[in-house]
Amino acid sequence: MADATVTIDPSNDKLYPSVNSNHVEHFGTSGLASRAILAEIVEIYRAANVDRFFFYLSPSDQADEIRAWLTEFGLVNMVDLSVLWRPATPLEMSDSRFQIDVCTDAHAERLSTVVMECGDDFGYAPATVDMIGSPNFHTLLATRDDVPAATGSLYVHEDLGYLGNGKTLEPYQNQGAQTALISARLSLAHSLGCTDLVSETYRFLESSLNNLKRAGFVELFNRSIYRWESMTR
Repeated sequence: MADATVTIDPSNDKLYPSVNSNHVEHFGTSGLASRAILAEIVEIYRAANVDRFFFYLSPSDQADEIRAWLTEFGLVNMVDLSVLWRPATPLEMSDSRFQIDVCTDAHAERLSTVVMECGDDFGYAPATVDMIGSPNFHTLLATRDDVPAATGSLYVHEDLGYLGNGKTLEPYQNQGAQTALISARLSLAHSLGCTDLVSETYRFLESSLNNLKRAGFVELFNRSIYRWESMTR
């Protein structure tokens, strides 16, 4: 299907792409895309009784053409995502006021507190806590005076690391918690044999984007996320 990755889970109707597993990605990035193939993909989701799916539009020679087809089929551009990269080298930084720990089961309650109190609109809390101890998945917790303040995760696949799930409680925002967590994850990734790191953030989250850039990440490209809902067609 134009080399697209298509994932289908009719039981998942979550509102946000980060926690909804119904995704179309890489459409037209390496294979020739067509309106007919996109129509087939939409019909697959419709036939599977999927309430909504998300289409990640990546840069390609056909991006403008694909964008027009998406609009024709009722998909709505809901948000743009920045994809960033840097080498997995440790980051030199001044002493942080935060204690950073890799989470174990003993951190589960405090980790859940951070995620929930930050607002769990995306449905992260249960998944974040459940992933503690999972192979290749590392969640870090920032505390000050033994009080939980912020969190962030590192996922490792072979020599590639992915930074995500950054959240900071309001009293500790703009005080360097995420900078400390990014630095700790860079060091952890390096120690685990990573050579490259990637991260993604919604473009409207300027503080998140700026934190990553200050840590040496550079923007590679943007992806537009489109949403399709069965009740609209």
